[in-house]
Amino acid sequence: MRVLRWLITAIPLLLLACNVKDYNKVDLYSEFHRVQAVIEIPAGTSHHIQYCGMTRRFNFLTGKEDANSTRFLPFPFNIGFIPSTMQMENSDGSGQNLDVLILSETLQTGNIIEILPIGIINVKKEYSTSRWIVAVPYEKVIRVVSAENLADLNSQYAGIVRIIEEWLCYADPSQKTEILSWQDEVMAMKFIQTMAVNYNN
Repeated sequence: MRVLRWLITAIPLLLLACNVKDYNKVDLYSEFHRVQAVIEIPAGTSHHIQYCGMTRRFNFLTGKEDANSTRFLPFPFNIGFIPSTMQMENSDGSGQNLDVLILSETLQTGNIIEILPIGIINVKKEYSTSRWIVAVPYEKVIRVVSAENLADLNSQYAGIVRIIEEWLCYADPSQKTEILSWQDEVMAMKFIQTMAVNYNN
């Protein structure tokens, strides 16, 4: 059964290996001026998958490469990044896009979807801090919640807020993790715009 689950996850990655598209340079906005996201980790998997801009491949992370290699419950949400953004630049010129956590049906690795950012969650680990954009798909048919802003998420889906916090805190027991704060959808959009990179120039 474990091999079957691995194959279900691996086959899309093998297919994507033939695609040399640079997902980092996908436009930030769709033609309808909606924020876009690239899916790395589908909801429901325990595999850690990350896009590498140098090789233009989606890779399984294992061992020391994977900061969250400890076994835990599968991801209850989709994980990805917002293209054409950069929140951190490395010495080699490569960078890290904004991370996004998407509340929706399971989405496949490599999918590019329009999203509606509804907040930011600020997380502190022992050695670093990070910000996660929290979003829902713009397309309502694949949403699992009807919240379109942070206030709605808190009032209508308080359990989901707790699940997100608990999962982020306990998914990596090798590091002490703390939820610092949440910010609303207005701050999420401002942060995305601040981190935007224009690769067309």
